Amino acid sequence: IDLEPNGTGNVEPFWFHTERGNFDGGYYLNRPHDASGFWAMASGLRMRAPAYKAFPGLDLPEMPKINGDSVSVTMAGGGSGKNVVVAGLFGAERADIAGVKFDRVNGAFSGSLGGASINLLHASGPWGTFDGSGEFSTQAFVARGKYRGTFEGLQPFLGSSMSGHGSLGGTAAIAVEGNRIVVQGDDLKMNRATLHGIPIDRASITLAVEGNNLHVYSAHAHAAGGDVVAAGTFSVSGTPQTSHALSLIVRGLNSAQLRGIGLPFTQGTLDASGDLAGGVPIPTFEGGVAIAH
Repeated sequence: IDLEPNGTGNVEPFWFHTERGNFDGGYYLNRPHDASGFWAMASGLRMRAPAYKAFPGLDLPEMPKINGDSVSVTMAGGGSGKNVVVAGLFGAERADIAGVKFDRVNGAFSGSLGGASINLLHASGPWGTFDGSGEFSTQAFVARGKYRGTFEGLQPFLGSSMSGHGSLGGTAAIAVEGNRIVVQGDDLKMNRATLHGIPIDRASITLAVEGNNLHVYSAHAHAAGGDVVAAGTFSVSGTPQTSHALSLIVRGLNSAQLRGIGLPFTQGTLDASGDLAGGVPIPTFEGGVAIAH
């Protein structure tokens, strides 16, 4: 350590080593010229988000809660004040970010402390795999890329009110802001997929998970041989909410493929518009229905 009264200093190198992980770094400060620089290398560390509020009484921006095992980071940066820039690589195993589980996540980033670009991002978890790029700041995290997964893996986000089976994939985007997660899928292709027993082969959707509520901002799907457009809110807690419903319009659905929602038809086509809400043992519907053939 070398600290001078004129405002210059060096702390290099410094290190923390344990039986399972290491952290090494260095820091340089030059206050007279308003400059600084740092580097860090870490491997095998365990990261835990604190349960308490850091610096109580101060209104500081907070990143989403991040937990992870075997965290590795290689980074360098420098600058002054709000102009500090950083770049590096990161990776983690058995992690969760804002409650989303990851088996593995790794990527490369560059930018400022206020906001940085993720030039390369690969992540996998029980919900599927993702390869793309994005950005993050102390307020939010966003990413867009190729997604592959299954409805079974997405079940914790869908809740018991919207059960699904089968695989899906395509271009997807995700944004994490505090406890709110927004997901957008663009022309997702599905293989042997069903929602509430209704076959579905492709869809475009924008939705958000916030607490126990699933908000569907817009959805367009090709299902049961016809088209469905919808928007609304569902409860993912397993308890139907009387104030929550999915407003929808359907056209040209094969009636025989709708047994999963309680319709006992063996043939014909169905058009409808109205509100679909949670119910036991099947959802409830209030609206208009037309059956042909």
